[in-house]
Amino acid sequence: MKIADCGTDFVHSWVVQNRGLTVLIDTGYAEDWPHFLSRMATVDLDPSALDYLFLTHAHDDHAGFVNDVMEAVPGLKVITSRKTLTGLRRGQNGPGGGVPDDDAAAVCRQMIRDGHGRHRFPAIEEGLLSRFLWVEDGTIGEILPGAAVLALPGHTEDSIGLLWDGALFCGDAAQNRADWPLKTTIWIGDLDAYRASWQKMIDVRPERIYPGHGAPFDAAELKKELPALAEVTLNPSIQAKK
Repeated sequence: MKIADCGTDFVHSWVVQNRGLTVLIDTGYAEDWPHFLSRMATVDLDPSALDYLFLTHAHDDHAGFVNDVMEAVPGLKVITSRKTLTGLRRGQNGPGGGVPDDDAAAVCRQMIRDGHGRHRFPAIEEGLLSRFLWVEDGTIGEILPGAAVLALPGHTEDSIGLLWDGALFCGDAAQNRADWPLKTTIWIGDLDAYRASWQKMIDVRPERIYPGHGAPFDAAELKKELPALAEVTLNPSIQAKK
């Protein structure tokens, strides 16, 4: 398995080459498309090499250039949960939830200053939906040999992860923020579901976790931090602008 990060300093776009297939895990913001193309060239890959896009959830920093990559690669198919469809059509992050700590709140305020306060992204072009493969919790060996989809709600209701030959690509079900000891994301929609998803990731025993934000880390770290996650509360004061 070869894994390259073709994203930005803020959000990863993992490109995974494994078992004769090339899979992109999430896109970045809509404006990150040129950077993605540049990064692909840096690792000697052409977008035409992509077989699938695995979309962990429909947020602006993960689904921003879905239309672009699908138009650039006519044979590309998208693997995602059917629950993403509402957000993809809306072209905006969903409501509800809150931040788990002050550092996360500071990141959210910076995102607002950077012009991402509305959390909007280009809505999916309806003609592209015929190339979507809707998956739920369980194995997807007929699509990606040896892989499994994990339903990982909590950050969002539609969040899923890809477990493939020991590597777990979890989207925002966990993060690895350098400024905070817990692997929590900066925004949690449903705290109970989020805790349950952590336990699920622990139970499947991946060798390595690749989050949407922050460096990869050992799964054992989640188990160590699980008691502290039980004490987390959410502050809903920072909301996306409509």
